[in-house]
Amino acid sequence: DALDTLQSHRTGQEQLARGRAQLQRYRQESSTQLLGTRNELARLHARLEAARRDVLQWVRGMWAAQGPPGRGAAVQTPGVLHKGDAQCGR
Repeated sequence: DALDTLQSHRTGQEQLARGRAQLQRYRQESSTQLLGTRNELARLHARLEAARRDVLQWVRGMWAAQGPPGRGAAVQTPGVLHKGDAQCGR
């Protein structure tokens, strides 16, 4: 009857409102997490660039003290320069 239909409609509207509120909370939490992840990525990128600059400075210091490696020579810095790689930075 009409009363049952009205009650069913109200129940559906309440469920819809709860679902929308839950979706809004999820969006807020996701947005906050994404922002935190982006900030962490920016911090890690800055640390990586700082480490890269430190290594380049160290290699250049070694070159200043010992002279740059000749063609085919290898610098004693595993993972930094490889045999024949006379240019370190990009």
